[in-house]
Amino acid sequence: MEYYIAILLALAFFIYSISFRQLARAELTGPMYFVLTGMVVAALFLAEFQISQPLEKLLPLVELTLAVVLFSDAAKTRLAILKRAYKYPVLLLFVALPLTFCATVLTGHLLFPEMGLLALALLAIILTPTDAALSKGILEAKAVPLNFVKPSMLKVD
Repeated sequence: MEYYIAILLALAFFIYSISFRQLARAELTGPMYFVLTGMVVAALFLAEFQISQPLEKLLPLVELTLAVVLFSDAAKTRLAILKRAYKYPVLLLFVALPLTFCATVLTGHLLFPEMGLLALALLAIILTPTDAALSKGILEAKAVPLNFVKPSMLKVD
C-alpha cells in the first residue's frame, strides 16, 4: 500500500509540475493543490491506512515540508518593492499579527471554554501566521497595481 501512495504522490507532483501555470491562472496555489491531493489520497486509503511505525520517525519529514513551504514563500519576496513599501510589513508584524493572535485566543476561548490559556495561546501561535498566506495570491498577482493600497485607505498615517 505504501508503494501505491508513493506512486500517487509522485503522479501528483508530476501533474503539478506540468500544469502549475494553468493552476495559477485558476487561482489554485501549490499548497491548495497539495492539500486537495492529500485529501483525495487519504479518502482513497482511509480504510486500509494503519500507522505501523512511531510518529517520531515522521517528524523530520513534517519539519522538512514546513521549512520548504515557508522558505520558498520568503524567497519569492520582491526586495525592491519591500524597500519602497516597508511600512506595510512593519504594520503587519507589529500591529496585525499581535491583534490576530489576541483575536484567535479570544475566539478560541469562546468556542472551547474548557481549554486552558496556554493551550489557546499555542493554538493561536499555530493559526495566526496562516492568515497572511491566504492573501498571497492577491499580492503576487500581476493584474493588481503596486500602488493599489494607499496609506489613506488603511488609515495608518
